[in-house]
Amino acid sequence: MEPFDREHPHRPYYREQEGSDTIIVFIHGFFGSPSQFWELSQIAWEKGYSIASLLLPGHGGSGREFTRTPGRQWVRFAMQRIRRYALKYRRVLLVGHSMGGLLSLHASLFPENHVAGVFLLNTPLSIHFTPRGTANGLKAVFAPQKYLDVVARSYRQVNSVQRMAPPQYLQMLPRVADLQKLMHRVREELPQVRVPVTIVQSRRDETVQWRSAVDLSAGMKNAPCRVVWLQNSWHSYYISGEKEAVEREFGWFLERICEEVKK
Repeated sequence: MEPFDREHPHRPYYREQEGSDTIIVFIHGFFGSPSQFWELSQIAWEKGYSIASLLLPGHGGSGREFTRTPGRQWVRFAMQRIRRYALKYRRVLLVGHSMGGLLSLHASLFPENHVAGVFLLNTPLSIHFTPRGTANGLKAVFAPQKYLDVVARSYRQVNSVQRMAPPQYLQMLPRVADLQKLMHRVREELPQVRVPVTIVQSRRDETVQWRSAVDLSAGMKNAPCRVVWLQNSWHSYYISGEKEAVEREFGWFLERICEEVKK
Protein backbone atom coordinates (compact mmCIF):
# COMPACT_ATOMS: atom_id res chain seq x y z
CA MET A 1 0.00 0.00 0.00
CA GLU A 2 1.34 3.41 -0.98
CA PRO A 3 1.95 5.85 1.90
CA PHE A 4 0.10 8.70 0.13
CA ASP A 5 -3.29 9.31 -1.48
CA ARG A 6 -3.26 9.64 -5.27
CA GLU A 7 -6.91 10.66 -5.25
CA HIS A 8 -5.98 13.86 -3.40
CA PRO A 9 -2.57 14.90 -4.80
CA HIS A 10 -2.34 18.22 -2.94
CA ARG A 11 -3.23 16.78 0.44
CA PRO A 12 -0.38 16.74 3.00
CA TYR A 13 0.47 13.34 4.41
CA TYR A 14 2.18 11.78 7.39
CA ARG A 15 2.87 8.08 7.77
CA GLU A 16 4.44 6.64 10.88
CA GLN A 17 6.79 3.70 10.51
CA GLU A 18 6.56 1.61 13.64
CA GLY A 19 9.86 1.48 15.50
CA SER A 20 11.54 4.20 13.43
CA ASP A 21 13.41 6.99 15.23
CA THR A 22 13.84 8.92 11.96
CA ILE A 23 11.38 10.93 9.88
CA ILE A 24 11.90 12.36 6.41
CA VAL A 25 10.04 15.66 5.97
CA PHE A 26 9.39 16.91 2.43
CA ILE A 27 8.75 20.61 1.75
CA HIS A 28 7.53 21.87 -1.63
CA GLY A 29 8.23 25.23 -3.23
CA PHE A 30 6.38 28.26 -4.61
CA PHE A 31 3.06 27.01 -6.10
CA GLY A 32 4.18 23.44 -5.36
CA SER A 33 2.47 20.38 -3.95
CA PRO A 34 3.11 17.44 -1.58
CA SER A 35 2.62 15.17 -4.61
CA GLN A 36 6.02 16.22 -5.99
CA PHE A 37 7.63 13.85 -3.50
CA TRP A 38 5.64 10.66 -4.03
CA GLU A 39 8.54 8.70 -5.54
CA LEU A 40 11.07 9.85 -2.94
CA SER A 41 8.53 9.23 -0.17
CA GLN A 42 8.11 5.68 -1.40
CA ILE A 43 11.88 5.13 -1.28
CA ALA A 44 12.12 6.44 2.30
CA TRP A 45 9.07 4.44 3.38
CA GLU A 46 10.44 1.20 1.95
CA LYS A 47 13.74 1.81 3.77
CA GLY A 48 11.82 1.88 7.06
CA TYR A 49 11.54 5.61 7.79
CA SER A 50 8.50 7.63 8.78
CA ILE A 51 7.57 10.27 6.21
CA ALA A 52 5.70 13.58 6.06
CA SER A 53 5.01 15.89 3.13
CA LEU A 54 3.86 19.38 4.08
CA LEU A 55 1.38 21.72 2.40
CA LEU A 56 2.50 25.30 2.97
CA PRO A 57 0.02 28.08 3.83
CA GLY A 58 -1.69 29.66 0.83
CA HIS A 59 -1.24 26.51 -1.25
CA GLY A 60 -3.74 23.82 -2.16
CA GLY A 61 -6.58 26.30 -2.72
CA SER A 62 -7.55 29.42 -4.62
CA GLY A 63 -5.23 31.97 -6.20
CA ARG A 64 -6.86 34.60 -4.01
CA GLU A 65 -5.82 32.66 -0.91
CA PHE A 66 -2.26 32.36 -2.21
CA THR A 67 -1.87 36.06 -3.00
CA ARG A 68 -3.15 36.98 0.47
CA THR A 69 -0.79 34.71 2.39
CA PRO A 70 2.43 36.51 3.40
CA GLY A 71 5.69 34.65 3.11
CA ARG A 72 6.42 34.79 6.83
CA GLN A 73 3.64 32.24 7.26
CA TRP A 74 5.58 29.74 5.12
CA VAL A 75 8.54 30.02 7.48
CA ARG A 76 6.46 29.87 10.66
CA PHE A 77 4.41 26.89 9.47
CA ALA A 78 7.43 24.85 8.36
CA MET A 79 9.21 25.49 11.66
CA GLN A 80 6.15 24.52 13.69
CA ARG A 81 5.65 21.26 11.81
CA ILE A 82 9.32 20.28 11.97
CA ARG A 83 9.48 20.99 15.69
CA ARG A 84 6.36 18.92 16.23
CA TYR A 85 8.00 15.94 14.54
CA ALA A 86 11.26 16.56 16.43
CA LEU A 87 9.37 15.98 19.70
CA LYS A 88 8.73 12.41 18.57
CA TYR A 89 11.76 11.55 16.43
CA ARG A 90 15.42 11.54 17.38
CA ARG A 91 16.46 12.36 13.84
CA VAL A 92 14.78 14.58 11.22
CA LEU A 93 15.93 14.68 7.60
CA LEU A 94 14.62 17.49 5.41
CA VAL A 95 14.02 17.35 1.67
CA GLY A 96 13.15 20.63 -0.03
CA HIS A 97 12.36 21.52 -3.61
CA SER A 98 13.04 25.12 -4.66
CA MET A 99 11.70 27.43 -1.91
CA GLY A 100 11.23 24.34 0.24
CA GLY A 101 15.00 23.95 0.20
CA LEU A 102 15.41 27.44 1.64
CA LEU A 103 12.97 26.58 4.42
CA SER A 104 14.88 23.37 5.09
CA LEU A 105 18.24 25.12 5.40
CA HIS A 106 16.76 27.70 7.76
CA ALA A 107 15.18 25.00 9.94
CA SER A 108 18.48 23.12 10.16
CA LEU A 109 20.01 25.96 12.20
CA PHE A 110 17.94 25.17 15.30
CA PRO A 111 19.18 22.25 17.45
CA GLU A 112 15.69 21.59 18.83
CA ASN A 113 14.60 20.57 15.32
CA HIS A 114 16.90 17.50 15.41
CA VAL A 115 17.85 18.03 11.75
CA ALA A 116 20.56 15.53 10.77
CA GLY A 117 20.76 16.31 7.04
CA VAL A 118 19.23 18.29 4.18
CA PHE A 119 18.56 17.19 0.59
CA LEU A 120 18.04 20.13 -1.80
CA LEU A 121 16.38 20.04 -5.21
CA ASN A 122 16.86 23.08 -7.48
CA THR A 123 17.04 25.49 -4.56
CA PRO A 124 17.42 29.18 -5.46
CA LEU A 125 19.74 31.85 -4.23
CA SER A 126 18.92 33.73 -7.42
CA ILE A 127 16.19 33.29 -10.01
CA HIS A 128 15.77 34.26 -13.62
CA PHE A 129 12.95 34.32 -16.13
CA THR A 130 13.68 32.64 -19.44
CA PRO A 131 11.63 32.48 -22.67
CA ARG A 132 11.61 28.69 -22.33
CA GLY A 133 10.25 28.92 -18.80
CA THR A 134 7.69 31.59 -19.63
CA ALA A 135 6.33 29.62 -22.58
CA ASN A 136 6.05 26.45 -20.50
CA GLY A 137 4.41 28.31 -17.61
CA LEU A 138 1.79 29.91 -19.82
CA LYS A 139 1.06 26.61 -21.50
CA ALA A 140 0.79 24.75 -18.19
CA VAL A 141 -1.66 27.29 -16.76
CA PHE A 142 -3.83 28.28 -19.70
CA ALA A 143 -3.62 25.73 -22.53
CA PRO A 144 -6.33 23.07 -22.94
CA GLN A 145 -5.28 19.71 -21.55
CA LYS A 146 -5.11 18.07 -24.98
CA TYR A 147 -2.41 20.51 -26.13
CA LEU A 148 -0.05 19.94 -23.21
CA ASP A 149 3.27 18.20 -23.75
CA VAL A 150 4.74 15.99 -21.03
CA VAL A 151 6.57 18.86 -19.31
CA ALA A 152 3.62 21.27 -19.22
CA ARG A 153 1.32 18.44 -18.10
CA SER A 154 3.66 17.63 -15.23
CA TYR A 155 3.80 21.28 -14.17
CA ARG A 156 0.02 21.50 -14.15
CA GLN A 157 -0.22 18.38 -12.00
CA VAL A 158 2.15 19.68 -9.31
CA ASN A 159 0.69 23.20 -9.20
CA SER A 160 -1.50 23.24 -6.09
CA VAL A 161 -2.79 26.81 -6.59
CA GLN A 162 -5.97 27.10 -8.62
CA ARG A 163 -5.86 29.00 -11.90
CA MET A 164 -6.57 32.73 -11.84
CA ALA A 165 -7.58 35.22 -14.51
CA PRO A 166 -4.43 36.65 -16.18
CA PRO A 167 -4.65 40.12 -14.53
CA GLN A 168 -4.84 38.50 -11.09
CA TYR A 169 -1.35 37.08 -11.46
CA LEU A 170 -0.01 40.58 -10.93
CA GLN A 171 -1.27 40.28 -7.34
CA MET A 172 1.31 37.54 -6.89
CA LEU A 173 4.21 40.02 -7.04
CA PRO A 174 4.32 40.61 -3.25
CA ARG A 175 4.74 36.85 -2.79
CA VAL A 176 7.63 36.88 -5.26
CA ALA A 177 9.15 39.66 -3.17
CA ASP A 178 8.71 37.44 -0.08
CA LEU A 179 10.62 34.70 -1.86
CA GLN A 180 13.41 37.13 -2.67
CA LYS A 181 13.62 38.11 1.00
CA LEU A 182 13.83 34.47 2.01
CA MET A 183 16.67 33.89 -0.47
CA HIS A 184 18.57 36.83 0.98
CA ARG A 185 17.99 35.64 4.54
CA VAL A 186 19.19 32.11 3.84
CA ARG A 187 22.23 33.35 1.93
CA GLU A 188 23.34 35.17 5.07
CA GLU A 189 22.64 32.09 7.22
CA LEU A 190 24.65 29.62 5.10
CA PRO A 191 27.84 29.77 7.24
CA GLN A 192 25.74 28.61 10.21
CA VAL A 193 24.65 25.38 8.50
CA ARG A 194 26.54 22.42 9.96
CA VAL A 195 24.59 19.34 8.92
CA PRO A 196 25.42 17.31 5.78
CA VAL A 197 23.77 18.71 2.67
CA THR A 198 23.24 17.25 -0.81
CA ILE A 199 22.49 19.81 -3.55
CA VAL A 200 20.85 18.60 -6.75
CA GLN A 201 20.74 21.25 -9.48
CA SER A 202 19.81 21.18 -13.16
CA ARG A 203 22.03 23.24 -15.45
CA ARG A 204 19.01 23.94 -17.68
CA ASP A 205 16.70 25.00 -14.85
CA GLU A 206 14.44 27.63 -16.37
CA THR A 207 13.71 29.34 -13.05
CA VAL A 208 16.70 28.92 -10.73
CA GLN A 209 20.08 30.12 -11.96
CA TRP A 210 22.40 27.14 -11.99
CA ARG A 211 25.04 29.12 -10.10
CA SER A 212 22.78 28.94 -7.06
CA ALA A 213 24.23 25.48 -6.41
CA VAL A 214 27.77 26.86 -6.56
CA ASP A 215 26.88 29.72 -4.21
CA LEU A 216 25.09 27.39 -1.80
CA SER A 217 28.06 25.05 -1.63
CA ALA A 218 30.56 27.90 -1.21
CA GLY A 219 28.44 29.56 1.47
CA MET A 220 28.13 26.43 3.62
CA LYS A 221 31.73 26.57 4.82
CA ASN A 222 31.02 24.52 7.94
CA ALA A 223 28.84 21.79 6.45
CA PRO A 224 29.77 18.65 4.49
CA CYS A 225 28.31 19.42 1.08
CA ARG A 226 27.84 17.34 -2.07
CA VAL A 227 26.72 18.88 -5.39
CA VAL A 228 25.02 16.74 -8.02
CA TRP A 229 24.49 18.21 -11.50
CA LEU A 230 21.66 17.32 -13.85
CA GLN A 231 22.27 18.31 -17.45
CA ASN A 232 18.86 18.52 -19.12
CA SER A 233 16.08 18.48 -16.52
CA TRP A 234 13.69 21.33 -15.80
CA HIS A 235 12.98 23.05 -12.51
CA SER A 236 10.08 20.74 -11.65
CA TYR A 237 10.43 17.97 -14.21
CA TYR A 238 13.22 15.40 -14.37
CA ILE A 239 13.87 13.70 -17.69
CA SER A 240 14.27 9.94 -17.95
CA GLY A 241 17.64 8.86 -16.66
CA GLU A 242 18.13 11.95 -14.54
CA LYS A 243 14.99 11.17 -12.54
CA GLU A 244 16.49 7.81 -11.65
CA ALA A 245 19.79 9.53 -10.80
CA VAL A 246 17.98 11.78 -8.31
CA GLU A 247 16.34 8.76 -6.71
CA ARG A 248 19.69 6.96 -6.40
CA GLU A 249 21.27 10.05 -4.84
CA PHE A 250 18.41 10.26 -2.37
CA GLY A 251 18.85 6.63 -1.38
CA TRP A 252 22.58 7.17 -0.86
CA PHE A 253 21.85 10.34 1.12
CA LEU A 254 19.64 8.41 3.54
CA GLU A 255 22.27 5.71 3.96
CA ARG A 256 25.14 8.16 4.48
CA ILE A 257 23.33 10.29 7.06
CA CYS A 258 22.00 7.40 9.09
CA GLU A 259 25.35 5.61 9.08
CA GLU A 260 27.14 8.81 10.20
CA VAL A 261 24.77 9.30 13.10
CA LYS A 262 25.27 5.72 14.27
CA LYS A 263 29.08 6.15 14.49
